[in-house]
Amino acid sequence: LADVNCYGVEVPNADGRAGMAALTLADGVSHDQVDWHGLFQRINANLPVYAQPVFLRITAQLEYTTTFKHKKTDMRADGYDLAKLRKDEVMYLRNAKNQAYVPFTAALQEQIESGELRLKKG
Repeated sequence: LADVNCYGVEVPNADGRAGMAALTLADGVSHDQVDWHGLFQRINANLPVYAQPVFLRITAQLEYTTTFKHKKTDMRADGYDLAKLRKDEVMYLRNAKNQAYVPFTAALQEQIESGELRLKKG
């Protein structure tokens, strides 16, 4: 990973916000080459449950303010809506059962929005 920006996003049928981390990958690394199971294990071992991101948004470049702080407002407003991703972005969802981050699909988004899939912490 080259850079990370963490923030919370609103999710229907859930208290508070779900954690999302926007990630940029190291030069020459594509999201297909990432060990999503290994990343899940490292996050699980090193972060308390409340700080573990539910969503990962893989982006080519993070935006910064003039004082070099991460810009979060637009990304927070985008939430987990796949339609708001840029063409070069992909999203992953924490899957505790598989102990990995899995590709976030339109079907999963619909399941969250309908309440069929409820996000749990940890």
